[in-house]
Amino acid sequence: MRAVIGTDGSVQDLELVGGPPLLVRPAMDAVRQWRFKPARPNGEPIEVETTISVVFSFWRYNLLRPNQNEILLPSSAVYIESQLRHLFCKLNSGNDK
Repeated sequence: MRAVIGTDGSVQDLELVGGPPLLVRPAMDAVRQWRFKPARPNGEPIEVETTISVVFSFWRYNLLRPNQNEILLPSSAVYIESQLRHLFCKLNSGNDK
């Protein structure tokens, strides 16, 4: 994705460059939630254009006990995971599994 990051660190504009059609919306929705540290080449924040890649990885995690070597995910990752589950359920709805 191509993104414009505003002076406040928010994603001002987001354009799809490519990717699997089923994952485009969850990825773009997640990136729109992200906040960045604004670029400050001369001490003042500036708007910048950048490229963002979202890599999907399928693995198990537990959000309940972070003090026991378990992983907490940011809300955007949890959102993507829930969207992927929804998509897989749709794809497998014709199966008896």
